[in-house]
Amino acid sequence: MENGKRKTISFTKGVWKGKEIDYRTDRILIKLDIIPRKPDVQMIEKKLEEILRSIEGSKLIRISRKTGKLILEVPEGTDILKLAEELSKRPNIKYAAPDMVTDILVTPNDTQYAQQWALSMINAEGAWDLEEGTNDILIAILDTGISYEAGSLTHPDLNDAGRYILGTDFISDDAIPQDDYGHGTHVTGTAAAETDNADGIAGLNWNSQVYICKIFDDSGNGSEGDFESAVEEVVDYAIANNLKVVINLSAGWFSDSDTLTDACRYASDNGMLLCVATGNEGGTLRFPATKSLDFNGVIAVGATDNSDNVTDFSNVGPAVTVVAPGKDILSTFPTYDVNGDTAHDYVSWNGTSMATPHVTGLASLVWSHVSQLTNDEVRDVIVNTAVKLGSGDFNDSWGHGRIDAANAVAKAGWELTPVQINLNFIDIPEGETQLRAVRIDVKSFHFTSFEMTNLPGAPFTMFNYSPPVSIGKSTDFDTPRPVFLWIKYTGTVAGDSATGTAEARCIQTGQIFNITISANTIARPTCAMVMVLDKSGSMSEPSGVGTMTREQVLRYSSNIFMTYVRENNGVGIVQFDDDAYDLLNPVAGPFGAADDPFDLSRSAAITALGSYGPPGGNTAIGDGIEKAQNMLSGVTGYTKKAIIVFTDGHETAPKYIADVTTDSQLFAVGLGMANELNPAALNEICNGHDGYLLLTDQLDNDDTFKLAKYFLQIQAGLNNEQVVVDPNGYVAPGSIVKVPFHLNETDISVDAIVMLPFQGILEIAIETPSGDVISNSNLASFPTVTKVTGQQITYFRMTLPVNDGGSINADTGQWNILLKVNEKYYKRYLGNNSEMAAHGVKFTALVHAYSNLRMLCSLSQNSYEPGALLNLRAVITEYGVPLTKNTSVEAVVKMPDGTSMTVALAKVGTGIYELELKANYAGIYEIVIHASGFTSRNVTFTREQVLTAGVWRGGDRPGPSSSSGNPDNNDVKDTICKLLHCLKDNINGAAKEKLLKEGFNIDGFSKCFCS
Repeated sequence: MENGKRKTISFTKGVWKGKEIDYRTDRILIKLDIIPRKPDVQMIEKKLEEILRSIEGSKLIRISRKTGKLILEVPEGTDILKLAEELSKRPNIKYAAPDMVTDILVTPNDTQYAQQWALSMINAEGAWDLEEGTNDILIAILDTGISYEAGSLTHPDLNDAGRYILGTDFISDDAIPQDDYGHGTHVTGTAAAETDNADGIAGLNWNSQVYICKIFDDSGNGSEGDFESAVEEVVDYAIANNLKVVINLSAGWFSDSDTLTDACRYASDNGMLLCVATGNEGGTLRFPATKSLDFNGVIAVGATDNSDNVTDFSNVGPAVTVVAPGKDILSTFPTYDVNGDTAHDYVSWNGTSMATPHVTGLASLVWSHVSQLTNDEVRDVIVNTAVKLGSGDFNDSWGHGRIDAANAVAKAGWELTPVQINLNFIDIPEGETQLRAVRIDVKSFHFTSFEMTNLPGAPFTMFNYSPPVSIGKSTDFDTPRPVFLWIKYTGTVAGDSATGTAEARCIQTGQIFNITISANTIARPTCAMVMVLDKSGSMSEPSGVGTMTREQVLRYSSNIFMTYVRENNGVGIVQFDDDAYDLLNPVAGPFGAADDPFDLSRSAAITALGSYGPPGGNTAIGDGIEKAQNMLSGVTGYTKKAIIVFTDGHETAPKYIADVTTDSQLFAVGLGMANELNPAALNEICNGHDGYLLLTDQLDNDDTFKLAKYFLQIQAGLNNEQVVVDPNGYVAPGSIVKVPFHLNETDISVDAIVMLPFQGILEIAIETPSGDVISNSNLASFPTVTKVTGQQITYFRMTLPVNDGGSINADTGQWNILLKVNEKYYKRYLGNNSEMAAHGVKFTALVHAYSNLRMLCSLSQNSYEPGALLNLRAVITEYGVPLTKNTSVEAVVKMPDGTSMTVALAKVGTGIYELELKANYAGIYEIVIHASGFTSRNVTFTREQVLTAGVWRGGDRPGPSSSSGNPDNNDVKDTICKLLHCLKDNINGAAKEKLLKEGFNIDGFSKCFCS
């Protein structure tokens, strides 16, 4: 509530237990049958869960674990009266009832209550709806005493001898703190007058005991020594009786002293609260109000008027904590003449002295409502719920604001909502680890901590659990703050399932949350892949790699692809020119182990590749995609389906990409320059089907394995594998080259891959972090390591940890691929290879990890023309959730002119990194994303991924389709192109050479005219 106004509530009339009542249509009250002061917290929580489940759409508004009282919100239209009758019959429910409404809730019937404007201003009635004060809390008034005469308390609002405890009269040195000035009686009435007694006024606290000490004489004078003694007396009494005390001092000194400091320290350090007036001079604060800056247990109180403005007499400064009504405050007064004053019973006074007991009374209500709070937490509640009286969060005049009693009591403690306590690990692949979070939302100002009182049993474990799991203080109650307790599950054997339970507890409230867990394991994901290979006439042109044609580069790169296909995956092959043709249909597979020489599926795929070609004809990419999709449509038994397109030119014949659809993942590799490929349509269909396009640009002798590397990166993604590193280099004779790579605790298995000019030219081994070497000589000793060799590829497939059953047990740390030239092979081929003679043996190394730490990169562009914006995004996860640790993520960008630059990606969210680049120049941009950092257990990791983008003049022109035709073609051009392709395919080599000598390059003319 704000400014004393309550929000509108919905209510209706009905008959309840024979009486007509007004009751809320959206709430029901439930009282659990518990033992007072000894509540069974577990029973309360269990019953609460049962009730919430049984009332569809219901929600907990408030709970008192001390009294077992629940307030539930129910959907509009609920028959409240019928529901209350039904709930009242259930076991462990003492009663259930409608939430009855009257004109003013809990308004006391005290005869002068209407004159107490201050209570309305601070929303006292809303506070009383929730709390009226308990005997766990003690209020102490250190002042001029209380109305007392002839051996008894005399004031009708202050005469309960069992509630008002007479402490020491430090002026007379006796135990009769009789008020002969009136100030103490006035202060006591504001804080704790007897209320709802059909007489006089209302106090803030109706029930808590009040301890009276007299430290000021009949003229209002008192010593700091008496103040300190009184503080010690009331604090000691509270400790001895297991109480918390809120002390009121409506006074102050003009000079500071060690005595005042010691008194404040004694109260604060013993966990008590001291509310102190700031003073009435309109200047700087008196002492010890200034101590609010030094002690969490001190609250300095200024005064406001009935217009909610700070009074002109209220002292100001940075030590003001809050303000409260302090002008024209009606309260109790002695029933006899005091100090010549003949006014009796009730008077209205001004001053910060009158403001302070409002805060004292409120603090006692807050503490009564949530008794486990500390003194500084009570202060935080009052500060954080105060109404700001101007701009900003703090002002020297009004401190943190004017107190709001209803808001403070309502938000005194904790509202804990179990958002996720039923955890499901569904379809976790073998060997993969996933995390699920127990999430509990906390609405509270306070430090809050949780612990697992019952840990989950195997196969479930906690992850990064170091109890207690805590969140700090907050100034915002209304925004839920999530607390996560992470539970881990690692896939076991396909077909396994498991269930478990656990229990979490909030340490501050004692609330218990029962957690249920379920999991099942599936086989590692598999993929049916169809390679779609371009065999148009341009494939016979030079590749840029030595003297090889594009066809030849594709052949050995595809062979490497087939050698690397993981077991249980399947492969089909399509080739296309003007039309599309099956090379391998149906899909061969599932493949066997990579080192199985009798794997018929792998053999069939490699044999089918031998039938690829010969190059000739136009480029009908859409035909190839359509045939691949048709091949996959009837395939079953695989987790995924993917199409991998290879082409070296843009579309010159239907069907076009725009003519076809697919429901498979789609990847593509384009060999050549952007203006040759015009890959916009291919890029769009890849991005629209959870894939991407890689462009090689013009190849040269340094790019021997670029096409194969792109093929293997695509496979890695389909296998849910990560690229750890992918360097290129040379090995000189007589040297050993080490290719380092880091593995960590999240990695499950790893492939260390080397592509080489021909098999046998390099001797390849693996070095573990401890320096042990795995090679041909001892490979049989390692049951989790397999070595596979192909025509131009060798790789070690290792499941972690790698051990030999003896002294070697290798897992995390820096590993190395060891490369050494085979001297015999080197000498045999040296004379025929000038590059090898000059540099040594060329290699490309790749390390793929099947891992729980993953980097997923993507690239999007807003145009295919120069000036396009390229948007890079990298998302790094660990065990399925964003990696919280900061990671260095950089993009090494190779520009179209061959120059390079390195740019850092900015962290834009947990585990999310982004970068925007402007592609000003026409051509292909090759971008390698490098990530390096530490896992949650502080072990080093690296990840890499290649992305490419192409821009060219005319790149945004619409792509071809059968309905619109090819904007680059016309009937005459198509006829000429067909003639040129026919000549190229049928002219013999001698004739081609003769034409070339005469200055006519038929290949170049065909490429220029038809591309």
